[in-house]
Amino acid sequence: MLIAFVAVSLIVSSIMIGVITLISVQQRMKEIGILRTIGASKKNRELHFAQKIRFLCEYRFQLHFENNLQGAVQQKQSLLFYMSLI
Repeated sequence: MLIAFVAVSLIVSSIMIGVITLISVQQRMKEIGILRTIGASKKNRELHFAQKIRFLCEYRFQLHFENNLQGAVQQKQSLLFYMSLI
């Protein structure tokens, strides 16, 4: 039962990754065309998109980390406030 669930999850996630990648490329066709007209090679275009993805991932990780850190500080402050009431 568990193996079937894992298999279905992997298949669905693979399909979703493919769909997201397809949509991403379709949205960036204009940008790819511009890069081609200025003479960027295929490797340069791939590197360009890889760098954009890396930047976005690092930015989102940083935002997530900062939000969690702020949440932990707020929880500690509220805990200290409630302890002072007791």
